Amino acid sequence: MELNQAIQKLIDENGVNILKERRFVNMLSDLQAFEQLSYAANMLKQIYQKKGYGTKIYQLYRSQDKTKVTAFLSELRNKFGFGIAMLKTVFDEFGFSITIKQKTGEKIYNTFMNNEYIDECDDVYRFSSSELLHFNYEDENIFTKITKERYIVNSVGDANCICIKRITFIDDFLGEIKSFYPQKMKQFLIDFGYSSKAYFTDNVKQLAYNADEFLLSHYHLDHYKGLENIDNGSLLIEKLYYPYIPIIKNNNEIRNKIHQYMYFNALINCKLNGMGLGLIQLMKQKNLISNFKKEIVYESKKIFDGEYEVIWPPKELYSNDRTTKPLKNAITKIEDVLNSEPEIRNLWNKFNRQYEQHLEIEKFEEEFEKYYKILDGFNINDERYTNFVKSLNKVVRKVTNRFSVCLFKKGEFLFLGDLEKAELKNCLERLSKKNDGKLKIKYLITPHHGTKNHYWSQINNYIEAEYVISSNGERGFEKYAEQYSDLAQKGHFCTVDGTFDSIKL
Repeated sequence: MELNQAIQKLIDENGVNILKERRFVNMLSDLQAFEQLSYAANMLKQIYQKKGYGTKIYQLYRSQDKTKVTAFLSELRNKFGFGIAMLKTVFDEFGFSITIKQKTGEKIYNTFMNNEYIDECDDVYRFSSSELLHFNYEDENIFTKITKERYIVNSVGDANCICIKRITFIDDFLGEIKSFYPQKMKQFLIDFGYSSKAYFTDNVKQLAYNADEFLLSHYHLDHYKGLENIDNGSLLIEKLYYPYIPIIKNNNEIRNKIHQYMYFNALINCKLNGMGLGLIQLMKQKNLISNFKKEIVYESKKIFDGEYEVIWPPKELYSNDRTTKPLKNAITKIEDVLNSEPEIRNLWNKFNRQYEQHLEIEKFEEEFEKYYKILDGFNINDERYTNFVKSLNKVVRKVTNRFSVCLFKKGEFLFLGDLEKAELKNCLERLSKKNDGKLKIKYLITPHHGTKNHYWSQINNYIEAEYVISSNGERGFEKYAEQYSDLAQKGHFCTVDGTFDSIKL
């Protein structure tokens, strides 16, 4: 097997963690230099898996009581049959790793939160995989898990790019000095858009390069255009989430039509912006992990390590639902737009014939390039089609907004996508009922960039938020709903003034 194939296999089997720490390289070097390393590692794994042994090693190494250490090693020799010299070597290596973790744990936390954690973690995991350095965490008197989260709403103009950094520590109460041992570090990205290149800085790109999972809230370019403008193979995304279009009971033809219109509009806009790839194709091109997981998400799904709940879109709608009537009206308007020009109608008919061959409409994303060829030879910049593009965008954008993915973490975080008022009302009523009353959260990301036209006057009856954040640029700020300042108990922020970062509060 070629080296690059072997590396790709390791990446696909182990995920990003094998790349994110240089310990991967160190381990390869160690295996070459020390023939006994794998033997020692397997033995150590047996020791730590036996209840209490990891804790004992930790305590004895810190105590440096030679008599007790010798007695302990003799006990292990009798139970496992390993020589004292080998046991002592592993004991020292294990204890040395613990000492490094003790000294650098807090520094790792700080550097991780400041987006510099990768290099700082190398020495902590130098001996072997972090799994071998984990102790027996069942003893709650000794170890307690602590999770810290940092929310970053980037200043990307009239667009959206949100990062959640999540780190889990083991808090050690044994010694005089409190130590933090990093157990898991993850980074999640919600959307990756920008409105002009001036906003697309190296800091914004770096958040994508370090992301483990990515959620696209909805198919508007201001929410994923950044993917096109980063280097191929630069991402390490393990999971991709994207929105679901609900089944409409007793009238599912509405769903199929809406789905067709949304994707036809997406093709037109990609052509207009010179983008020849859909979301999944873009991710395949930009992502180093070839077999990343893809998941369509809807209400009640848990994502981002199961800590965040999808609260919209629903899996099903009824024909008399608040959302369904506007969809019917949108279908009529779109049909009028498609009939405005014979060439446009012909283009639509070509798309429609190919689309109807699919049994599962969710497969469209995977076949984006095939559909994109339909637009070959079509001059989207022809002045004759200017009004068509504007009219189609105006109607379909609202439809797409209605199915924005919204996320909730109880007591912590609420992201409301680009919801229209009817869906915002539906979403908050359902969530409030599920949570027995008013929602108390730390961070609210306002719907549709905080604009007046999408502000719902009853939102105060459903939400109590400490901080309210709107992702907007100068154009969006001109339309900002000042009422959001009344909703914020401690502060409200607009990213036109700069990036919001919860660690700086």
